[in-house]
Amino acid sequence: MADKTILFSDRPNRIVVTKTTQDFVGDWTSGEDSFQVHPPNAALVILTDDQDDVFEIELFNPTYDEDENAIRYDFTVLGNATSSESKWPL
Repeated sequence: MADKTILFSDRPNRIVVTKTTQDFVGDWTSGEDSFQVHPPNAALVILTDDQDDVFEIELFNPTYDEDENAIRYDFTVLGNATSSESKWPL
C-alpha cells in the first residue's frame, strides 16, 4: 500500500490533492472548515461472489499506524445504499 491519500471535491470547486497519509490525518482538524467540523464522505464497497453492496459512509476520527502503513476510521452509514441483494445490515 502506498503512503498517499488522494482527496477530491466537486463542490463548490473541483479540487484534487495528493498528500501523504500522515499529513492527511494530521490536517484533519486544521482550519475553520476542517473535516472535524464537516466530515468527509466515502464509498464502502463490499464485494462477494453473489453480490456487490455500496454504502455511502461518513468518516470520523482517523488514526494512522505508520508501522503498518494503515489508516483506520470510525464511520456511520448514511442513507444512500445500493445492493444487488439486501442481506447486509445498514
